[in-house]
Amino acid sequence: MLVGLPATAQAQQQCAPHQVVVDALGKHGERVIQRGLVNDHMLEVWRADDGGFTIVITRPDKITCAIASGRSMHPVPPPTSEDKS
Repeated sequence: MLVGLPATAQAQQQCAPHQVVVDALGKHGERVIQRGLVNDHMLEVWRADDGGFTIVITRPDKITCAIASGRSMHPVPPPTSEDKS
């Protein structure tokens, strides 16, 4: 997931400057698919075509921390009228 980050960044709960994290995730084929605000923090969900994913949160000081990663993430279609009954 965050392979390529400096060892000191990995030792500190997998946090690094936002651009370092963006570059590392991009090298693994991940791209942002969702973004939202949690108070004054930005939460992002990154996903690769193979289903690998990483969820990160960026603090106001632009330090980004990975909070989860995994595999087999897939889109969920919106509910149909039949699902709403």
